[in-house]
Amino acid sequence: MSKEIKNPSITRWDDTHPVTAGVAWRDIRIRRAQVAPVGAAGSLVLVKGSVERALVSAGNGPSPWIEVGFALQDSNFALQPGFPVFLGNALNWLADGPGFLTRELGSILVPLIDAEVRDGHGRPVAAVRVPAGTVFQANRPDVYTITSAGKRSHVVANVLDPGYAQINRSRFADPAPDPARVVARRRWWLVEPWVLLLLLAAVLLVVDWLTFTRRVTV
Repeated sequence: MSKEIKNPSITRWDDTHPVTAGVAWRDIRIRRAQVAPVGAAGSLVLVKGSVERALVSAGNGPSPWIEVGFALQDSNFALQPGFPVFLGNALNWLADGPGFLTRELGSILVPLIDAEVRDGHGRPVAAVRVPAGTVFQANRPDVYTITSAGKRSHVVANVLDPGYAQINRSRFADPAPDPARVVARRRWWLVEPWVLLLLLAAVLLVVDWLTFTRRVTV
């Protein structure tokens, strides 16, 4: 049974699901929403309350479906960079089309059971079935195609820099600065070059004034 709440605070979400992946849900501000009890499956975005409730849900059933518990005019979602990402994810999910996920190199989990994985050249990649889907190893940057029971998804692994490939992923925390890079960026001087040039000009003006008052110059 749904319940209306004011100013819900998003606590967590499923960033591995094709519908909610790639969206910074924590940046969304909502004035009011209709939230539902958290089910065994399908609850993707949860909000805080006396108990956690589902704000966004999705499932397959006889046909794919998505349930969003708030209106655009009651939120700032339309102004967020993740909004077109969510629209694309939703259209792909409802149309049963290929979804796109971005992941770092290493072990990658996709929510498709008994899936076949192929790399960008069409070569098969070893995959293992797990309760949550299928796991495969991405050892090099590539676009991997995953198919299962007529469904297809794509995983973009380490595009240039995983930080850019997953720029909207909400689980990223601000990384600690790399000491080697910090040292490399330090200048050997302690002031900006324009300050040194200004001081040099002031010294030249003083020297010129002294030479003029002592009749050294003509």
